[in-house]
Amino acid sequence: MSIDAFAQFWAAYPSRPGNPKKPAHEVWARLEKAGKLPEPGLIVKAAQAYAAQVKAEKTEPRFVAHARTWLNQERWNEFAPKISDDVDKASKNGSPLEVPVIMSRVFEVLGAERYQARFSGCSFEDCGEVLVIRPKYRYEIERLEAGPADLIERLTKRRVRVEMAA
Repeated sequence: MSIDAFAQFWAAYPSRPGNPKKPAHEVWARLEKAGKLPEPGLIVKAAQAYAAQVKAEKTEPRFVAHARTWLNQERWNEFAPKISDDVDKASKNGSPLEVPVIMSRVFEVLGAERYQARFSGCSFEDCGEVLVIRPKYRYEIERLEAGPADLIERLTKRRVRVEMAA
């Protein structure tokens, strides 16, 4: 990401008195270096969604989270928009297919249909440098380790561990 990506985020983020830009940029840089920031477009859209919520709820500016806090707590996960309209179409039972932010790049590359075929029923846990994938059924472990794990590692820049859900 670049300074432009942070500038877009900063412009989209709701204003708050005493919300210093420099500490927010430092948190941004730290998260970027650690590989924990999502795609720039996604985080900007999440900031826009947060700003829209603040406006709709008429939140007093003093109660708007500092940008550094919002970034530190990875609140973009709460406000990240649907990855694509294809997500809703991919659902077989009418409820929207949920794509965790950490898997957004995988979803974009595979498309809705292939993503759902491989990962519906899986849960994901971002453990820093490791992404833990927990399939619903034991037989899926081998299938995930055989192929998609390499793709996921390349796209998420994390090591992948596949284990059975508790």
